[in-house]
Amino acid sequence: MKNFLPNRTFGKTLALLAALAAMGAGLTPEKSLPPDNEILALVDAYNIDGLKALGPAIPAKLAELYATAPTARKARIASGLYGLGVKSPEAKLALIQDVKTQDDRLRVAVQYALGRVSSDPDVVEVLLQNMRNGETYHFRDKAACALAYDQIHLGPAQKVRLFEGLVEALDDVKPDVRVFARLALQIQTGKTFDYDPASSPVVRRRSIDRWRQWIVEYKAQ
Repeated sequence: MKNFLPNRTFGKTLALLAALAAMGAGLTPEKSLPPDNEILALVDAYNIDGLKALGPAIPAKLAELYATAPTARKARIASGLYGLGVKSPEAKLALIQDVKTQDDRLRVAVQYALGRVSSDPDVVEVLLQNMRNGETYHFRDKAACALAYDQIHLGPAQKVRLFEGLVEALDDVKPDVRVFARLALQIQTGKTFDYDPASSPVVRRRSIDRWRQWIVEYKAQ
């Protein structure tokens, strides 16, 4: 299956990539939807413009199709929802069921898509959990990428928990998690406060305290 999701990684390159621009919905007015097989053909071709042209009912319809789809197609539907970038409670509820699946392609697709269909607090929470406690380095890496790039519907106040969770992860016992958290924070805020994930706990704590003070000031604003 062709992978339509961005090939991001923190762990392999440790390079900072430019943040993805928030994609406008651009959906046409509501209309009758075509048969399921025609919708799925658009999904399989990653024809986002074609999906958008079906109108505002398409995210909920994709969530319905997702529920009964085999694993490989679920991953493609998740990629389609990612490409649409439209808030959808139905899509969020469908996707979050697989946020801890052991299927690599589906889990990555779901992690990437969740923040592009929802701003619900539990999306940030489960991605923070996956970043810190994911069963593999790859799962942790991709959850961090989702936190860094794909929380497109969060307003300033909603970002507080995201920042708090990432700062907490700066003190994680796993070195890779500390690296991921630092990079996600830098991508989200443009700041580092001289935090070095490889430094001693005492030195790290000084930078973490500066991060916590910054969050207090951010909330006050």
